[in-house]
Amino acid sequence: MSDATQMSRDLQYVRGLVDPAARPHLPRAVMLVLAAMVLIGFPLPDFVGGDFVLRYWLVAGSVGFIACAALSARAMRRSGQEDLRSARRYFAHWALLLVAGGLALLLPQTGTIDWSALAPMVLLLVAFAYLTAGVHLDVNLAGPGIAFALGYCLLAYRVAYAWTITGVVAALALVLSAELTRRHSVASDAQRDRRDLAG
Repeated sequence: MSDATQMSRDLQYVRGLVDPAARPHLPRAVMLVLAAMVLIGFPLPDFVGGDFVLRYWLVAGSVGFIACAALSARAMRRSGQEDLRSARRYFAHWALLLVAGGLALLLPQTGTIDWSALAPMVLLLVAFAYLTAGVHLDVNLAGPGIAFALGYCLLAYRVAYAWTITGVVAALALVLSAELTRRHSVASDAQRDRRDLAG
């Protein structure tokens, strides 16, 4: 790696620490993929139930994770902003959510909890992951985190069609976050262009 490349990466890292607006955001395409997964998968327990829901999330969660990682890497290359430290933090954060969800499967398998208690518990993990991501990674993820947390409360109080309501609200929150990400990207590009013209 050349000295100029290393210096550019170091400056990008320092700028991200000093200027919150310069911190990376999840790409819009990732938010839309997540919104589609949620909109399809969350209503399933209200209408289908059974093993199909578990199979859907095992496949969608794994494929979605890989797709989102690939889309994020592509967006990072296209923007020319290779912040590998941030990329590693994002990857580790969401990979740990998958690991926690996988470990949660042990509880009903060993008879510690009933299978019906697993899904709300995993939803609580998802809400926590999004909320902490909103604090530490990308503020635009806090909205979906709140939507998932409210969905957990609906399930706790056994509201009819709680999964469907949660899926629709969370998908809308993700789409709104995608729009906020797009606007942030446009504003950052415009600011960078102004600086380049001034320089």
